[in-house]
Amino acid sequence: MKHDNEPLLHGEAIALGMIMESWLSTVKNSMPVAEHTAVVKYISKHFSKNTFPFSAVSEITDLMMHD
Repeated sequence: MKHDNEPLLHGEAIALGMIMESWLSTVKNSMPVAEHTAVVKYISKHFSKNTFPFSAVSEITDLMMHD
């Protein structure tokens, strides 16, 4: 797990973005929860755990809009 002051690698940022996009699709577009869970499990097998506070979701979503 990374500490707050350690930057993410590019691939780590993409992996977290994919998890976030999957979550947004589940919440906003009725993607089945089982599909979101499968995305999280697959990505978790290949990347170490990174966490961020739920309060950062809005900021992260805004950043993703420019990606």
